Amino acid sequence: RAALAECRGAGGTRCAEAGAFRDSCGALAVGDDNGFGTGGGGTKGEAERAALGACRSKNANCRVEAAQCSGGAGDGGGARPAPAAPGGGWASLYFSQERTGGYAWGIAWNDSDSASAGRAALNECRKAGGARCRFVGAFQNACGALAVGSGNGYGAGGGGTKAEAERAALAQCRQSNADCRVDVAQCSGESGATGGSRPARSSPPALAWTMTDECDDGAPVDLRFFQYAPGSPRTAGMWPRGSRAYRTPPLGVPHEYVLSCSAGYKVCYGGETSDGGWYGVDIDGAESCGDCCLDCPSAGRVEASTRLVC
Repeated sequence: RAALAECRGAGGTRCAEAGAFRDSCGALAVGDDNGFGTGGGGTKGEAERAALGACRSKNANCRVEAAQCSGGAGDGGGARPAPAAPGGGWASLYFSQERTGGYAWGIAWNDSDSASAGRAALNECRKAGGARCRFVGAFQNACGALAVGSGNGYGAGGGGTKAEAERAALAQCRQSNADCRVDVAQCSGESGATGGSRPARSSPPALAWTMTDECDDGAPVDLRFFQYAPGSPRTAGMWPRGSRAYRTPPLGVPHEYVLSCSAGYKVCYGGETSDGGWYGVDIDGAESCGDCCLDCPSAGRVEASTRLVC
């Protein structure tokens, strides 16, 4: 009864018994979201360790709030207020998944109504380069966050603090995306508006080389592609690897070979036929040629085509 009275005196409106102990010590530990654990022992230290262990089995960031031994007379209570809620006002968030592979976003906060916040956020998204800005969400007297993952999939979330909003946004993003990261988090009680963007990631350099056998001699062509470092006559790579070779499709049928090359390197083709003929730098890369090589681009994909004629 005394403990219940102390709990109510400290402001508790949902007081419930957590435990009792006799001729020993007891402790209470509280973690995130007010999850708790209790424990007992022959000393306060033992009781505190037991309470922390019980709390940490289900909660994070546990700390001891009270520890007492039954041999000492007295009673007491305590309270921890809820985290202060963010200030008033409306906030809104817009996001744009660009066809180029990048993305942009805009956010506005502490507006008098959701429509005003939406207009300001949309404007910020467009200022950041967004061409396909879409409404993501609005929040009032709270915090919101945006998390973006691979492929520009995203998630949005809210909470009483920025940290809570970030965790919620990451959780939603990770449901269907990998490599999620928080791009922006804001609370509606602060004034302002801003936007941001991320350009498309540069694709690795590659050559897409289409080869067509147009020599009607009845002999298919075995092909290899060789990579040379700038200024070096020695090969720095070969497709396919090892002793294998590509074989051209039937006469007149084109085939594309996509080669992930090194930027600035030179790529040459070479081939041979079953009757002893050869093309480009030959199947072993030992010959020279005037028009059988291309420079690997610094980024992106370059397309080329070659007709193998008699």
